[in-house]
Amino acid sequence: MMPNKPLSLDTHQALELGLIKKGQIWFNGKGYTVEEFLKLKSYKVDGDLDLYGCNSLKSLPPDLKVGGDLDLEGCTSLKSLPSGLKVGGDLNLKGCSSLESLPSGLKVGGDLYLNGCTSLESLPPDLQVGGGLFLEGCTSLKSLPPGLKWRWANLPEHLKTKFRLI
Repeated sequence: MMPNKPLSLDTHQALELGLIKKGQIWFNGKGYTVEEFLKLKSYKVDGDLDLYGCNSLKSLPPDLKVGGDLDLEGCTSLKSLPSGLKVGGDLNLKGCSSLESLPSGLKVGGDLYLNGCTSLESLPPDLQVGGGLFLEGCTSLKSLPPGLKWRWANLPEHLKTKFRLI
């Protein structure tokens, strides 16, 4: 039976103990498939959440809160991120080639890595990035929203001529 309470883990310890591995998420001594995990009611991860290379992952649960880093690099089937997503550290979406959009209200406390997100066409106007913005290889991205702030950026060549970085 799946837990009804919020998923709250010290994910650094969970990773060290092998609680998240090979496309399964382990919680309270039970392994969940990605599909089962997505049926849980609430999601809060206190530390980092590493789903690197889960190329069968198509979505994440709504209102996911990750206190540390969220690594989704190489999740090639992921088309969008859920509404209410908050990441306290870095958000790594490198190579998520099917990613078409980011949710409105997305908050990233650290760096946002979108390198190689070839299907991404736009960024939400209220995107908040506390660190760097990395967009190399985002060939479908045509513009950046006005007022977007970041500490530093790595822009693709086709956007460098449109924006003067200060």
